[in-house]
Amino acid sequence: GTLKIRIPLNKGMINAILVKQNKDGTYEKLNVSIEDGYLAYESDELGIVAVIADIDSEVQGSYYPGASTGGALTGDTSNPLLYMGFTFSSLSVLCFLMYKYKRGNN
Repeated sequence: GTLKIRIPLNKGMINAILVKQNKDGTYEKLNVSIEDGYLAYESDELGIVAVIADIDSEVQGSYYPGASTGGALTGDTSNPLLYMGFTFSSLSVLCFLMYKYKRGNN
């Protein structure tokens, strides 16, 4: 049979399109309609789909962390130099303690 599939849209998404991955790895654009804040389409099979949209930076309550960047954030947003500093400090303290311990035992 035919399935009616509805995918929720964030309020800040504009010019949204939906693409479906075919079995051969290619993508095709699907004909969708917007119904009550959902992208809706009909299909006779389920598959991998992706929503591609512009982000309206004026909309509050975006699900992107931090400031409105206009696109998806991927990966970790923490500062790697901070962790490198903690690691260096910890190793320095350990080396100092080992030096004092060895010097005291001689």
